Amino acid sequence: MEDHSESFARINEMIDAERWHEAWIIVEDIERTRELSNIEKVQKGILAFKNNMPDLGICTFNHSDLTDYRNCTLLRRALVAPLIKSKNYSQAAQVVKIVLESHPNSVLDLTTLASIEVRQGNRAEAALHFTQALSLQKNNLNLVSQIIQLHLQANESEKAAHLAMEYQSEWQQETRLLQMSLLAMSRVNRQSECLQIIKAIDFHQNHTEMCILSAQIAYDCNDYPLVQKIIQIFENKEPFDIKALLLKAKTLIATGEDIEDILEQLESASKNAEENLQVNLFLSEQLLKKGRFVDAANYLKKCRNLSKNNPHIHLLNARALKFSGRYNEAADEMLELVELKPSSSSIKRYATAALIQAGRDEEAQTLFDADVESRKAALPETFEKGMLLLSEKINEVKIPQSRLDWLWQILQTHSPDDLPNRAVYELSAKWGHLLDHFILEWLECCPMQADEVMQLLPNLDDVETRIKQVLANENGLIIASAHIGMLYAGPMILELLGIENKWLASTPSISSMAYSKNLISTSENTESQVVRKVLKALNLGEAVTIAVDGAMSPAAPTIGFEGKKVTFSDFAARMSHRTSAPSFFAVPFWLNNQLELVFKELPTPNNGEAIEIFCQRWREAFLQFLRDFILEHPENARLSGGIWRGV
Repeated sequence: MEDHSESFARINEMIDAERWHEAWIIVEDIERTRELSNIEKVQKGILAFKNNMPDLGICTFNHSDLTDYRNCTLLRRALVAPLIKSKNYSQAAQVVKIVLESHPNSVLDLTTLASIEVRQGNRAEAALHFTQALSLQKNNLNLVSQIIQLHLQANESEKAAHLAMEYQSEWQQETRLLQMSLLAMSRVNRQSECLQIIKAIDFHQNHTEMCILSAQIAYDCNDYPLVQKIIQIFENKEPFDIKALLLKAKTLIATGEDIEDILEQLESASKNAEENLQVNLFLSEQLLKKGRFVDAANYLKKCRNLSKNNPHIHLLNARALKFSGRYNEAADEMLELVELKPSSSSIKRYATAALIQAGRDEEAQTLFDADVESRKAALPETFEKGMLLLSEKINEVKIPQSRLDWLWQILQTHSPDDLPNRAVYELSAKWGHLLDHFILEWLECCPMQADEVMQLLPNLDDVETRIKQVLANENGLIIASAHIGMLYAGPMILELLGIENKWLASTPSISSMAYSKNLISTSENTESQVVRKVLKALNLGEAVTIAVDGAMSPAAPTIGFEGKKVTFSDFAARMSHRTSAPSFFAVPFWLNNQLELVFKELPTPNNGEAIEIFCQRWREAFLQFLRDFILEHPENARLSGGIWRGV
């Protein structure tokens, strides 16, 4: 056998020196005089790639004998690695696949191919090749970690958790495996097991990512003391990781503690985290709640750049712009959101209101009319037929489970011996939610057929007599409601009784909409405008309906109620104190195939009673009525807006 080591070494030197054209000429000269050796063929293939002839290179490799892995080592070093470095993943994958044809059990090449496929976004193929490699090296914990991560990225949480459990005895040996396994277990709702593992971890010996993941899982499990314990271990380290700072802030909110100091820290730290969407979004939301609308808008601008088509960010930005007085920009933002969510009627309502506030009435009317026409086409001929169809839509209702859990918790706390069948009442509650929104749909789209809804009302003579007696005093009447029962039936009831009234709602005041002449729209009026209109109505001796758990502003106040922070405004109580208008707790609700009405008198101010004392007394009475209603009619809980918003 001839010794071609000298020519091989010479060509190799040229390849390393990137003298690829000269090397190619030498290979051609050799090939004219004799057949190339196997290693020289590999060199020729490499040089074909380097001289922009990749097809020739692939053809050369396919006709080379790669049985000797030393030839493959050269191929990996001189061609595969540079192709990956230059992000030419497609050609790199082609070459590695040729190597694998000769060495199908090469763990190194299987994992290289899998890594390339991850970069190409082919996670399913990558998982297959990593799994093949793992079958050859069963104790390779790094491979296990990578496969679990790929399953998680593909939303195959059960597969990820199953593999993690196979290697449970090895978790403590490999930090990344423990990290991926905890993540997998948490995704399949095995939080209690995760917490047991987390409590056994020595966080002094683990890196920041492990600590943050553990704290996040503890947070998701509502184990706030554990979150605080983990964060305390490494919060004195410099620099304090911003993700840990964010978790600490969320935990303080969850435990009802003040976050003013940590908010300042986050704002300062965010200057070094311009690309961190989570941090910027959290700051935006918190600043909105604190009424710092201009600052919130600045952070939301960053969020928009980081996530251009995120509907939630568009909505928050529209609110920040609105409350900063930038009405035209807020309207434009809402129109962009309509384009992102063209099937959402609620988004179109908010957009309509934003257009009206910006003085763009014609655009608002056009948008509203088109939406109503579209929705009307999908409605049945009669309200009764629509009600019969609601049961078919129950599985489509998207109500956060946390709200149903909170409702159940209230029932357990106050009526432990008289609990309904949970599955049955939850279905009933979802049906009630659908009915309330269907009432609005019908009144907006079919105002000429509103009488079909009115037929479901009971005899209201007693209520009518009571209201008219109260209104005879000419101080007006405040009807205090909440986001429970059949909220949208309220204006219809007052109209049916012939009561001069106004009602506060976020609905836009479009002339073609049912009861629009009575509407005081909180979404298109400023807070001071709303106050003036309410005072005017009361001074005229009219009834004014106010949902006290509504929020005219993202910075609306909250109070504690049944273990949660809920939106609650003293506005109705303050109006009662200021004008001496009597107030009543009122809720339309569904019972025995018809609409019923709760109508109970709330406290009136005593002579000389301080406003804060009266508001406290009024609030306690209202919350007791609210609690009683939920306990007596859990299927009428409604489960959206108002008290439910933050749950």
